[in-house]
Amino acid sequence: VIVPVNKLDTGPTTIPTYQPLAYVDQRIIFSGLSLGDPSLGTDICTIPKAVTVSDLTYCEDATDAVALKATGISGLTLKWYSDLIGGVANNVAPIPSTSVAGVNTYYVSQATSSPNTCEGPRTPLKVTIVVPATANAGAAQTITTATTASLVGTGSAVGTWTVDAKPTTAIVTFSPATGASVTANGLTVDGTYTFKYTVAGAGLCVAATSTVDVVKSTPVCAS
Repeated sequence: VIVPVNKLDTGPTTIPTYQPLAYVDQRIIFSGLSLGDPSLGTDICTIPKAVTVSDLTYCEDATDAVALKATGISGLTLKWYSDLIGGVANNVAPIPSTSVAGVNTYYVSQATSSPNTCEGPRTPLKVTIVVPATANAGAAQTITTATTASLVGTGSAVGTWTVDAKPTTAIVTFSPATGASVTANGLTVDGTYTFKYTVAGAGLCVAATSTVDVVKSTPVCAS
């Protein structure tokens, strides 16, 4: 006979209205029949259910990592592990390292207090460490009679080009409108054109940017 035990039991005439949790050293009485020796404890418990967790993502070398969290039953103790099976439990939630990109899996369960521990299943919590974005807008250029410039950006992903600065009256467009390799058109006014190449970051990582200058200098003919 398997009997769910809960400290809310008050007698044989009571109909339980709760979900059994986990308690130990309960004395069970059926109409005067006592099971076990109350002085030794009966060590009967129901296994706690699995805790609830949310996977996390950090950028590599992030400094905002905090202790892991899990939601369990009030009054039970969270136990943290580095492995699904075996290992030594830690009652203090770990702070994940962000120094190396990749996926790290932690495990957490909930249990009653010792010495008679009833422990639930371990739930995995994945922490993904993402490599930061990179961007390179290339080398500076100087043009004279040309009114266009070829821009080639590189980085961790395909980025986008924008005009960061230009002579006031110049009207600059890109062809194609998007992509890593574009042609900047409309460089008709002498001066410095600054173009920015932006690569979006993955997850919580910030975008990476890089700029390049194109100097337009029209030769002056000697009279």
